[in-house]
Order: sequence, then C-alpha cells, then structure tokens
Amino acid sequence: MRNNLRSRYLLPTKDTLVLDSLSIVPGSLSIEGLDTTLYFFDPLKSRLVFLHPEQIRDSVKIEYRRFPISFHQPYFHKDPALIEKNVILGSNKGFQYNANTTNSQFIDFNTIDYSGTYGRSLSVGNNQDVILNSQFNLQLNGYLLDSIKVEAAITDNNIPFQPEGNTQRLQEFDRIYITFSKYSHKLTLGDYNIEKPNAYFLNFNKRVQGIQYQGGFWQDKKVKNKVSFSGSMAKGQFTRNVFQGIEGNQGPYKLQGENGEQFFIVLAGSERVFIDGELLLRGEDQDYIINYNLGEVTFMPRRLITKDKRIQIDFEYQARNYLNTLLQFNDEISIGNKWEFRFNVYANQDSKNETFNQSLSDDQKRFLAGIGDNIDQAFYSTERIDTFAANKILYKKIDTLVNGVFYPGIYKYSTNPDSAIYNLGFSNVGQGKGNYVISDLNTNGRSYQWVAPVNGTPQGAFEPKVLLITPKKLQVLTAAGRYKIDSLKQIDFEWAGSNYSPNTFSKINNNAHWGNALRFSYNEARILKRDTARKVKTKWINNLSYEFVDNRFEAVAPYRNVEFNRDWNILGTTQRQNEHLVDINTGLVTEKAGSLKYKFTYYKRNQDYEGSRHLVEGAWTKGLINAGTYSSALFSKSALENSIFLRPQFFIETYTSKKKSSVLGFKFEKEYNALRNNTTDELTALAYDFDVSRLYFKTTGNKHLSLDLAYNYRRDFALNGADFALGNSGHTFDAQVNVTKWKNHVINMNGSYRILAVHYDPSGTLKDEHTLVGRINYNGNVKNGFFTPTLLYDFGTGQEQKRQFTFVEVPAGQGTHMWIDYNKDSIQQANEFEIAVYADQKRFIKIITPTNEYVKVNFANLNLSFQLMPESLWRGKKEEKKKWQVFASRWSDQFNLQVNNRVLNTEGLRVFNPLITDFTDTAVVSTTATLINTFYFNRSSTRWGLDYTTSVNRNQALLTYGLETQMLTRHSEKVRWILNKNITLTTTALQGKRSFLSPIADGRTYEIYSQGLEPSVVFIYGSRFRMTPTYRYEARKNGSAFGGEQAFVHNLSLEARWSALTVGNLLARASYSKIAYNGLPNTPLSFVMLETLSKGNNWLWYLNWTTRLNKTIEFSIEYDGRKPGSQSVIHTGSMSLRAVL
Repeated sequence: MRNNLRSRYLLPTKDTLVLDSLSIVPGSLSIEGLDTTLYFFDPLKSRLVFLHPEQIRDSVKIEYRRFPISFHQPYFHKDPALIEKNVILGSNKGFQYNANTTNSQFIDFNTIDYSGTYGRSLSVGNNQDVILNSQFNLQLNGYLLDSIKVEAAITDNNIPFQPEGNTQRLQEFDRIYITFSKYSHKLTLGDYNIEKPNAYFLNFNKRVQGIQYQGGFWQDKKVKNKVSFSGSMAKGQFTRNVFQGIEGNQGPYKLQGENGEQFFIVLAGSERVFIDGELLLRGEDQDYIINYNLGEVTFMPRRLITKDKRIQIDFEYQARNYLNTLLQFNDEISIGNKWEFRFNVYANQDSKNETFNQSLSDDQKRFLAGIGDNIDQAFYSTERIDTFAANKILYKKIDTLVNGVFYPGIYKYSTNPDSAIYNLGFSNVGQGKGNYVISDLNTNGRSYQWVAPVNGTPQGAFEPKVLLITPKKLQVLTAAGRYKIDSLKQIDFEWAGSNYSPNTFSKINNNAHWGNALRFSYNEARILKRDTARKVKTKWINNLSYEFVDNRFEAVAPYRNVEFNRDWNILGTTQRQNEHLVDINTGLVTEKAGSLKYKFTYYKRNQDYEGSRHLVEGAWTKGLINAGTYSSALFSKSALENSIFLRPQFFIETYTSKKKSSVLGFKFEKEYNALRNNTTDELTALAYDFDVSRLYFKTTGNKHLSLDLAYNYRRDFALNGADFALGNSGHTFDAQVNVTKWKNHVINMNGSYRILAVHYDPSGTLKDEHTLVGRINYNGNVKNGFFTPTLLYDFGTGQEQKRQFTFVEVPAGQGTHMWIDYNKDSIQQANEFEIAVYADQKRFIKIITPTNEYVKVNFANLNLSFQLMPESLWRGKKEEKKKWQVFASRWSDQFNLQVNNRVLNTEGLRVFNPLITDFTDTAVVSTTATLINTFYFNRSSTRWGLDYTTSVNRNQALLTYGLETQMLTRHSEKVRWILNKNITLTTTALQGKRSFLSPIADGRTYEIYSQGLEPSVVFIYGSRFRMTPTYRYEARKNGSAFGGEQAFVHNLSLEARWSALTVGNLLARASYSKIAYNGLPNTPLSFVMLETLSKGNNWLWYLNWTTRLNKTIEFSIEYDGRKPGSQSVIHTGSMSLRAVL
C-alpha cells in the first residue's frame, strides 16, 4: 500500500483518542517510548485507549499505516434509514422504501445543528394516582438567514438537579437560554449571568432569568458606544458570612442567610471563599468543597483550619419570598483616545403583592407597615388553628406551674385529635432568648418542647414566632468618566446614587432613603531611565484618590477589599456614617533590582472615627536571593477608643543552587493591635497581639519529586491588665509531596500537624490540643497489570451535625420510602418508614434536617481497591506457559474497601486507623464500612467457572434519639457451566447475616441469619430469544435473643426476552413465592424477613415492550402486577414516548 504511512505527535489530554477516520493496518501502530501495556488499540475503529494517561506527561510520537477505507463504517447502495417499518396492529404493508426521502432528521432546522431528547411518561395504577413525568433536553447551534447566529440550550425536568460543589468546574442543570447574535449585536433570552459592570461602586454578579441585549449604537471612527440592557427576575440574594475558624475543625461550617435563615440552597458557583483575605479554590484536590443543597462548606487537608483563621464567604442563595425583578442598563462611550464615559442603572425590587415562600395575611401586612425600616423587629406569632392529620406536627396549649411560678399558654406536642389543634412555626432567636428547645421525640420532622426559665432567664433558643421577610427595593445609578492626559497620565471620576427601602410596605422615612457616593483619582507614571533600545528600566508611579460615601448610600454588594474593616479596626461598627477616604501612593519600579512603594491613607467617619495608615511595600532581587516586605502602621481614634495597629511583614528566600531547582526561605509577620479605652487607657477586649515565623523549603524544577515543606511558629498574646502576656503558642508542620519517580506509580501526599500549647487564657475556653489532617493518594501498576492498586486516604479533625430525618410525601414512583403504621396510631413516626421496592409504594422522600447541634470529631476516610491478575505476568510472551503458569493464570481477584469513620476525639489517635471498628458506642457519630471481594477461577473460560464473593456493610449514625447500627454480611458461591452455545447452567449458594440495633424500644432490633440455594438455566436462541428459569430456596432465622422467628422461602421465577426487528423488544418476568413464617405480620421484623412480601402465596409479574416507531422516536409500555399473600391484586402500568432530536 503506497503513501499510507502516517506520523504525528500527540499529547494525551484524555484517555481515548481516534487517530484516523479510516481503519489502521493491524500491527502497524508504534508509539515511541511507550510500553504496550499502557494502552489498548482497536485498528478497525482507529481508536487508541490510554490505560494510565496521568503517567504520560509529554507528547508521544505515533506512526501507523492506514487502509483506504474504514471497516467500521457501513456501506450500502440504498440507505437503510429510508426503510420505514409500520408497527400499526393489523397492518400487512411490511417494509417500504422511499428513495425520495432525503432528510432523516426529526425536525428540519436547515443550517442549524441540533441534538437532544424529548420524553413523556404516564403511570397509572389501582394503588396510586395518575402521574405524568417529563424530560426535555435540546441544544442548538447554527445560523438563521445565513447571518444571524443562534445558540440555545433548553432543558426541563420534573425534578431539578443541583451540581455538587467538589470540583473546580460545575455543570449547570435545568438551564434554559437562547441567543441571537449578528455583528456586534447579541440578544439573550432565558437564564444568563449579569457580570460586574465597569464601575467602582457597583460590584455584583447576578444569576437571572429574563432578556438581555448587548450591542453598539451611533458609532463612527472616533466614537464607540457599547450598550447593554437587561430585564429579568433575580434567582438569588447576596449575603456575606464572616467568622473565625474552630481549632482543628475542617468543617462542615453551616452558612446563614441574610435574615438568619438556616435552611436554603446556595446558587451553584456563586460562592467566593476567603481565608485571611486570600481567595480559595473549590475542589477535593484544592482548598474546599461545598454542599449547595445544605449550605455547608468543608475545608480540604491542604488548608488546616485553626482558631486564628479569618473565614469570609460571599454567596447567593435562593430566597424566593417575593417575585423579584431586576432591571440593569449599561452604556460605555469612548470619544477618540482621550475621553471615556460610563453610565449604569441598577433597579432591583420585590413585588410586595406577589409572594412565593411566605404568604402574608392582611394583619401581617399592617404589622409590617407599622415597623418602618426596623426590619429586625419583624417577629410575628405563628399560632394557627389547624385540622388534625397523620403527617402534621401539632401542639396543644396548656398552663403549667414550675417551682411555684405560673406559666400560662405553653405549647406542648400532642397526638390527641381533640387538643392537638395548633400548627406552629419556630424561629431560632438565640441561645438564652427563647423558651423552647428541639425535642428528642420520635416525630416525622422536628418538634419542640418548652423548658422553664431559671431565675427569669430563658433556657432555650427557639420561640413560636417567625421573622417576616419584608419586600425590599434598591436602585443604584452611577456616572463615571476617564480623561487621558497622555499615555502615562489619566484622571478618573465616578458618582453613584442609591435609593434603598428595606420595607416597601411602610412609607415611614421614605424621604430618607436616597444616598450618594463620589470617587476621584489621578494616576501617573514617569519614566526615569531607558536603555539604548528605549526600553523602560526605571519608572516612578504616583496615585492620588479621594472617596466620599454618605451614611444613606447602599451598595448592591461590598465593593472594597475583603479585609477593609479589619485594616481600619472597625470590625464591630454597624452604625452608618459619612465616610471620607484619601489615598496617596508613590513608588519606584526597576526592571531588575525590584520595587519600593509607599502608601498613605486617611479615613474618617464623621466625628466618630479618624485614622491614618502608612504602608510600605518592597521587592528586591539579587542573584539567587529574593526579599520583600509588606508592612503597615495604623493610628486611629474614635469616640470611645484609640489604637496603634502595627503589621510588619517581610520575607527572604534563596535558590539553593544555580540550577534554581529548589528554594529555601523565611517569612515573618506580626500584628500588634493596641486598642485602648480613651478614658481609662486600658486595652479593650478587641485588642490583640501575635507573630508568625515561617521556615519553608520547596522544589521548583524536579519532574520526579515535588516538595513543599514548611514549619510555622505562632505566638498569641492575651490581655493581662494594661499589657499583653504570652497566651498560647502553636507549632504547625505542613507538607505537600508528589512522587512520580517510579514508572507506573504516582504518589500524592499533603497534610499538616499542629501542636497548640496554652500558657495563659483568662477566658478559660482554650486547652492544649494536637491536630492532624492529611490526604494520601496512590495509583500503581505492578508487572504489566498483575497488581493494580489505588488508594485514597483522608484523615483529620472536623465537626459533625446531629441530623434529623423528615419524610415528605411525593407522587407515587418519585419517592424512595413507604410508610407502615406499625403501632396503629395513625401518626407518622420517623421509625415507621421503610425503603420501598415497588413503584406504587415509593411515596415518600427522606430529607435530612440538620440541627444546630455540632460535635467535634476525628475522621478517617479510606477508599482502597485493587485487581489481581496473574495472567498479566505472561501476557505477550512467546514461550509456551508451564502447567503451573496456566493454573495460576486462571485465578483473579477484585477487591474494594470503603471506610468513613467520624468518632469523638475522646478515642484518641486510634480513630485515624480506618480498620478499627470497636469504638465506644457513646463516642460514635457516624461510621460506614463497605467491603466487596470476589475471587474468580476460570473467569474467561467459555466452558465453566467459579466465583466467590464476600460483601460486608456496616453503618452507624447518631440521630437525635440515639445511635442506630446496621450490619449486613453476605457470602455467595457461584458455579457456571456452559453446556453449549444455547444452554448455560448456574448454581449459587448464599449465606448471610443482617442485623439492626435501635437505640429505643420500637421493635426494630433484630439479627437475621440466612442460608439459600439458587440454581438457574439460561436458554439462548440466536440473538432474538433468551429465557431464564430460576428456583431459589432460602431459610431465615431471627436470633433467639430477639424472638427467634423463622421464615422459609420457596421461589420459582421465569424471565424471557424476545427481540424482533419489526416489533421491538419484549420482556416478560413472573415469579411465585411460597413463604412460611411464624412471626407477627405487619411489623418491622416481618418487613425485613419477608422482603416486603407476605406469608403464604405471593405472585409477581412484569411485562415490558419497547420499540422504535421510526429512526428517532422510541415507544415503551410496561405493566407491573403483584398479589402478596391474601392482599388484593395491585396493578401498575406506564407508557413512555422518547424522541431523539
């Protein structure tokens, strides 16, 4: 074959590559420097699969010869897609061929490419309501009328999806948008993001749904005009959480809404997480992960959290209390090379007459109208008379006498239909401010109980009140400009005005809602030295700015740097004041030696606060040495306090050799904040003093070994009269190690170890602690695939919430659980819900309701798996295998172990050993262990084979009413014997144990032993028919200590599948079970032992027919029926239609 040699260089960016559109000559592929065990190659499809792409760091050279055709592609004289089949019953037309048919697409969009699916399903039954489900997904990309570009993504599902926050990149679900663009004009309809405009006082990113236009008008050679307009409904509300870390606690940390909300959904990707002013990265291999549904942030081992960490999280969350509209306009004009003007309009308003999550009565609206702008006083009693129902948590009202004190009108949970008439909503008003606490009753949902005050002081944190959310309005206008004096000098100015009403129900103080802000700046650079090529060697940079903000101005979101309040010692300041901020900057910058800058800032808040800050920033480089500083001094005075805030910081580092392969460095920083009372000159409670010394070493150019090692020593000084005394000291060791030295082995490790020593603590809250956190990740390949292990091990300290589960009713088939009223009281209790098997029983979903109770835990997570294949030792070798090698090649093994332990730190370091399970019950918060191992013999044989599988599952969970423990052990031995190509015999022996330990006496504790045998025969006729009859016998016995109940199960089942080109696929399944059981029916034990069936005769049957009506439309109909014991027959049918667009 002539001229068919191809050669190229490729970098494996993914594990599967298609090398060519034609088939490749077998045996002609060669990859320079790459062992054949590292890839798999399919010459007919020209597909190359890299088995371990992470081990290939550079481009590889690939050579091969190709055939002139592709043997994988079909070739035909007549297009088989033009053959249409008619599935109408009674039709005898058979096949039809239409040669004039040229378009086989579902819909003809001409030049627009599209793909997607559309589906509808209908489900009916005599034990459920009619249910309609829908699913739609469509992507469009192309041109209309040859000039208008169209791009669209339209998705719609009955059940929306929220991505997990454990990766850097997120995939959005249920996003609908369509864009039309032509030249500089672009129109977007649907879901989109409004990015931050070019304005100092407007700092926001909004996820909205509506219409947006972007384009330009009235433009010529000198004038450019860029315009955008948006009219939409906002999806979320912005808020900021600021808090200190907890010593040795990686999380999760619960987020709170703007109004103190505990339960909400964070808009995916909207969060920005800072530690000590540094922006972090999301991802399990980065700094943090976030649970968007629960609003919880957990920090990864590479970020050790201590009591000294300042954590700030900005995010948007769903707060659909009112219909929220957002109008936004932006206009940017540039005139020549000198002038630029920018105008912005932002108008966001809640519609007070269109509510979503809250419904306001006329009395509540009148109440809100009377509180004016004092929205923190909007707590309203939630008492409501309601009718009794099994799924409601209701209360009765009583009077009580405690220690001689009479308390009238106390609410108490009740299940008596005569007195349980009050439906209440409780709010967390703060510990010591409420009279109710979360009860430990076994209710389906959270219930509360009253506790008596002590000496008149409330002992709870909850009250039967709800904070009414007021409708708000915010309008912001900005006008800005820039004048370029020359290429090195420019003047910027910006004005902003805001109109903020925190409560549009009220007209009180409406004339005091307008505020203003102004900013002016001048920037210049002066060239002091150039070389002979006119390249800048030294320049002098200067900046002057002034900012004024009055006490009524309201920004959309904070626009200053995240550490601004801390930099100026105004962390506890909430009162709005007129603000003046002056900045003067000057600095020298050289090409080689470095830079030196000085900044003076003056800040004033009316007559209440005045401060001046001096900052010196420098960087110096000489040979192999780098050094720098970022030091500041603040002198401030307010009406009550004055402070000297010194923050010296410097570093020096050097390359250890001329090759610059590693760096050794030292960094020091100190913060001395002497905040004193003006009258007594004593240090206030907010004063502090600490210093941190850091010694570090890291490699920079080693391909096989990457090291980043550091030792930190921190001293914190506590208040001691008029001065500071050494309070505590911390030693922290950090390490990040990546090893790729050995072929086919990759090791990644990172972790921290911290020792906290307390010397003097006037608060008495600190104690000596040791904190350990880390992660180990290993991937390997031994002897050409003989042994392929993977390991992921996380360990450390964190906190765990006590959780409560609520079961919420949904349409049948969309849930996961069923309710069985075991105690016949017609009240739903949390322990009366079981996992449902059949679609008509799946009427409830299990929702985790986090509590505000946290316990500190040590955790260890292990994920270990390996595959053992002795056959790989001799694969590809030319010499004939010896007998013992043939025998050894028949064996193989697959192993997987997953462990997740969260245990109180009272158990010590043994918690970090994931193989330990004998923890004290009172110390366990949650433990999960899953082990699955399968030995194979003759796995690839076409005659016979043996499998032995062991599976172990153990789960423990601390709930509000105690610790639940579940255990499942199962052993199965399977023999496979292929008589011929049509008949296969299999026999499976089963042994197992299932146990459950309930912390309360609710009849759910059991220990069930089982043994069984299951022979089956598989008949196959060509590729069209398959039938499998199976018989199963199983004996189950509950432990004698728990009742000794027995069950004997005889099950006979038959499954048949038939496929035909003109009809489709038909699946039929039927089973008969005869069960003998000597226990009580309708109990938690009978539910488990009988596997949702009943004593006596049980019949189950199922039919499914799936066919294609044409090339793009798939039709399916199924019928499911059962008759358990003496119960009535239950029928369920469903029909679905799916189109591939």
